[in-house]
Amino acid sequence: MFVIEGLSALLRIAETTGRMQGHQICSGAPLVSNLLFADDSILFCKASVAQAEAVKEVLGVYERASGQAINVHKSNVVFAKRIPSSRREEILIILDMWEVLSHEKYLGLPTFVGRSRKKPFLFIKDKISRRLSSWMD
Repeated sequence: MFVIEGLSALLRIAETTGRMQGHQICSGAPLVSNLLFADDSILFCKASVAQAEAVKEVLGVYERASGQAINVHKSNVVFAKRIPSSRREEILIILDMWEVLSHEKYLGLPTFVGRSRKKPFLFIKDKISRRLSSWMD
């Protein structure tokens, strides 16, 4: 628990010093720089070389302080559609990670929802219906 709090603190420092900037969901909402789960983390920042270097530095400090290594083979980067391929390549090289074009699901839920708020979650309804019908047979 304390180890993940250390990562959170490092990310806050990078934000307050202006080296990283999180993502704003909508106008007036706070910036979100990270979502931390039990053993997974999602980091948000601008797609710039400087911010990729800041992420790399934060993760390096975290590794040295905690003794835990970031598994780059299980780590990946998602870019917004408008990011030029040349900048994507630079960032991927800095982070030593690979780009994933789309996640199907993360922790059982769709990663990208899009405009339709109903369609991406129909699989849950279908799964429950199948399970209930199997109980009734």
